[in-house]
Amino acid sequence: MSGGPRVTTGTDSKQDYATPDELIRPVNERFGPVVFDLAAHTGNKKASKYFAPREVTYTLESFDQDDLDLAIAKLARMGASKQDADSAVVSAWTRWRDSGKKEKKLIVNAKNSDPLAFGYDALDEIWN
Repeated sequence: MSGGPRVTTGTDSKQDYATPDELIRPVNERFGPVVFDLAAHTGNKKASKYFAPREVTYTLESFDQDDLDLAIAKLARMGASKQDADSAVVSAWTRWRDSGKKEKKLIVNAKNSDPLAFGYDALDEIWN
């Protein structure tokens, strides 16, 4: 079994995979430089032009202040504004607190406002 990206769903889903270098290198060698990274964010892009998700996602697995601050910083590195990241984390923490603390982790979604993204959905865009 490889240690590379895998497709998962639900609370085990991770939506922050970068395009693997093992794919990019041979494509660059055979066809020339990749012009667009079709599924990236500002923190993991492999080309200067990239399509980012409309929302960025981070999974909170513990809820102390350091973890909340880390989640805000991570969401901001992926393209959310600091305000959107902060609001999303506070909302997730409030849901966790009000749920009787039964959930072991929460998925936090924040609106992506990455000003460097070429677009927000590669399948809805014209690539030229």
